[in-house]
Amino acid sequence: MIEYYSELNNEQLINYGANIIENVHGVFQINKMFNDIKNKIEFDMESYDFETASETLIMGRGNNFSKNMLLYSILKINDIDCKLKLKYVMDKSFVFSHESTYIPWFYVDVNYFGKRLELDCSFDKEFMNTVGIFHKDTKFNYKLENYFNFKGRVFEVITSEGITLTDEILKNLIASKGCLDDIQNTFISG
Repeated sequence: MIEYYSELNNEQLINYGANIIENVHGVFQINKMFNDIKNKIEFDMESYDFETASETLIMGRGNNFSKNMLLYSILKINDIDCKLKLKYVMDKSFVFSHESTYIPWFYVDVNYFGKRLELDCSFDKEFMNTVGIFHKDTKFNYKLENYFNFKGRVFEVITSEGITLTDEILKNLIASKGCLDDIQNTFISG
C-alpha cells in the first residue's frame, strides 16, 4: 500500500527530484527537497484524501499525509535513508480539529549518516503566516513538537516516538478516514 502511494518508479517524481537537487550536495540536498515541497506545495487543510505522491505534485497542494508522502518519495528516489512515520497529537490550537481529540500526524524520519532528522513539510509559509504558526527549530530539523502560535505549542504529542507507517496501519487509517476511534488504542500503546 505504501508502495502504491509513494510511486518510487514514477517518471515525473524522478525528474522532479533530480531537478530540485541539481548542483546541491550533502545535507543541503535534503534541505532543498524539504523546503521545495514545504513551500511550493500548498497545505490543504480541508482535504482528508490520501493522495499519491504524483497527484500531490500535479495538484500543487496536499494535506499532511500527501505532502509528507511526496517528501518521502522524493527522498527515497534520491537514495536518502528515510521512513514515513506518524505521531498521534492533540491539536491545542483547534485549527486542525475542533475538539480535543487525537489525530494522526505524518512526518518523515531521515537518517543522514547517523544523524536523525524529523521533517514535517505540511505547512507552507503562507499558511503559517495566515494562521499565526511559527516553528522553533534548526533549519535541518523540523519536528512537529516545535510548532507554536501566540498561545503556546500547537500540538501536544501523545506518542513521543514516531510509529513507522506500515501497510497495515495505512490500510486502517484509510478505512477509518483518519478517525482514530477504532484504531487509537492499538497504535498509541505500540
